[in-house]
Order: sequence, then structure tokens, then C-alpha cells
Amino acid sequence: MVHYISSMDKRWAKFFDADFEAGTIRWRKRSPAHFKSDHDCAVFNTQFSGKIAGNSIKAGYKEVRVGQTRTYVHRIIWEMANGPIPTGLHIDHIDGNPSNNTLSNLRPATMSQNLMNAKRRTDNTSGRKGVCWHPKSGKWMARVGTRYIGLFAKIEDAGIAYANAAKQRDGEFSRPC
Repeated sequence: MVHYISSMDKRWAKFFDADFEAGTIRWRKRSPAHFKSDHDCAVFNTQFSGKIAGNSIKAGYKEVRVGQTRTYVHRIIWEMANGPIPTGLHIDHIDGNPSNNTLSNLRPATMSQNLMNAKRRTDNTSGRKGVCWHPKSGKWMARVGTRYIGLFAKIEDAGIAYANAAKQRDGEFSRPC
């Protein structure tokens, strides 16, 4: 279902229509005032008007270019529904999937909260977030950030300890896996 913007962020409404349930934006037909020539306007409207906007880029995010400015699609969707993103906040994908731009999957977050919701690092050798092998003790060590949680004989126990400590520290932004 396409949603037309009335009072929220009109800056984007002149370029896009948003479908908040699908997490997509579509190019709107543009007037010649946006272009250097009528020909450029006609070409744009023929090629793009009504089509889904956004190209996939690194790590699965989608972005669009308006003029010389590149903007992430998830930021546009959030702003079209809620107005400008407050200074100092980012838009977090709740499920960790950067291509899922449904409005229900987006929330404002500080940089710290956004990082707390990050997936397990690719250089993680234990396969569990917050858990690594401690060679001196011959056990699994769990920690949240720089906070030491403990040493554990079983990797599962270290993972549970990390998940509990992360949930306590990070609340709804915690991602234990």
C-alpha cells in the first residue's frame, strides 16, 4: 500500500512515494523545474517514474541519489513517516537485516545502541558474540564490551552468560548471537 505524505517530511515527498509495509520508495513523476531541460525531465520520468528507487550497496543497505546527495533508503522511509531524524541519532534495523526497510523494523538509536544490535563480527572464531577462547586458562571467556563476565568450561555456558549480561546492559538493543 502506498502512503502519501501530508505533514511529516515533505522534503522527500516531492521525490518519492513510500510503502511503509513493504519498506520501499518509488520515484514520483517530477516537474521540469527539477531539471536543466524539458528533455532531461522527460527522460527521467520515462525511465524512473513509478519504479522502486534505491540500489543495493555494501552489506545489503539500499541508497538513492537525489542530485549529488546519496541517502540510505531506510533513513528516507523513517523521515517520511516521522519527520527529520534528531541530531545524534541513527536509524537501527531491529532484525539486523539492512535490506528490511519496513517501517516496523526501523527505530531511532544512538550510535552505541546501534552497535549493540550489530551482528557477530566476521573475525569471531568462537562462533558466538562476546565469547572467545582464553588459552592460559583453557576455558571460554565471556565479556560484554570491555566488561569481563567470566571463564567457562563449556562454550554454551559462556554464550548464556554473555547473552544475560548483554540483555541487562543493552536492553532491547541486545543481540546475543
